[in-house]
Amino acid sequence: MNNQEFLEYIFEKLENLDGFSSGKMFGGHVLRRYSLPIALIFQNEIFLKADDVNKSFYQDAGAEIFYYHKGGKRIEISNYKVPAEILEDDTLFEKWIMTAYEAAKRIEMKKFKYQ
Repeated sequence: MNNQEFLEYIFEKLENLDGFSSGKMFGGHVLRRYSLPIALIFQNEIFLKADDVNKSFYQDAGAEIFYYHKGGKRIEISNYKVPAEILEDDTLFEKWIMTAYEAAKRIEMKKFKYQ
């Protein structure tokens, strides 16, 4: 499955929820809900947005943090990989998606608060 097919698969899993869109980003995609970025999709994997409130939720489930290497350094971004068993369970996946959306809203509110 290529990135586009995986993205379509994700949208099918989210058909019971509304407000989703996507855009291309660095060879992958960004998934948004009501314009807020909530996930990154790269190489048939989805990484959900995290903040101080929900990152332990992901960590406790064994989710791995998204990272890349630049200039010989490991750069971590506040997104966590959805484990296969969560992705396969529509109810759990929707819960995880909503957790990411809530984190994105909190992050956006912090930005707005300090402007």
